[in-house]
Amino acid sequence: MSFDLSLFPLLWAAVIVASVLRAFTGFGFALAAVPIFAHLVPPHTAVVLSASLVFVTSLLNFPKLRKSVALDSAGMMIGVLLVISIVTALITLDMDATKFQFYAGLALLLGCSLLLSRRFLAIQKSRLGDATAGLLAGIMNGMFAMPGPPLVIYLLSTEPDPVKCRANIITLMLIAAAFALFSFAVAGYFSWVNVWLFLGCFPVMLAGDRLGTTLFSRYGHARYRQVAIMVLFAIACTTVASAFYGR
Repeated sequence: MSFDLSLFPLLWAAVIVASVLRAFTGFGFALAAVPIFAHLVPPHTAVVLSASLVFVTSLLNFPKLRKSVALDSAGMMIGVLLVISIVTALITLDMDATKFQFYAGLALLLGCSLLLSRRFLAIQKSRLGDATAGLLAGIMNGMFAMPGPPLVIYLLSTEPDPVKCRANIITLMLIAAAFALFSFAVAGYFSWVNVWLFLGCFPVMLAGDRLGTTLFSRYGHARYRQVAIMVLFAIACTTVASAFYGR
């Protein structure tokens, strides 16, 4: 696959916005970036780029966060997430770009709608809840590299402390990104284009991550959930509208 270097400014714009959102809230990079990436590069390239950026950035951040991580009894969630990520990546191997954009837009709208209605959902910490969150996140991880909505809804509902909640979400996003990359490798998604795209976008990702972390340290305790949900819902509406228009 050849790549038009003139697309980099558009990719950078998507990366900076999505990385600030991810650093501020702990989630949302793929939700914000993948639908935009998919308009610029093939779907499989888009999900590999997103997962690669999230994995490396989260890995660099983990040493600073590990004291706040409290993922008790998350083994079942993580195991289900791995298996379902691989199965879904293989099932959706031949999905074309139009269908990908359409379904990614619908998944984004559904995820944001659930985040908005989270306060009305009586979710309790349980083994069944762990398995269900892992199942839904695995489907979205293998298909779109977007494991966030199911995991975020579950963690926001079961962890009241914002610092621990953000640390837990970033840690699970790190694990999910690793599983996504493994699943994509098994499915044969990788090419040299992925390497050049990652190298071209990673410095922008680091800049956005630093800015988002600074904003969280100042405003995150009171505002990070509300800001994230509002931004993602706006992206959801525009993505679904764009998907319908493209059809």
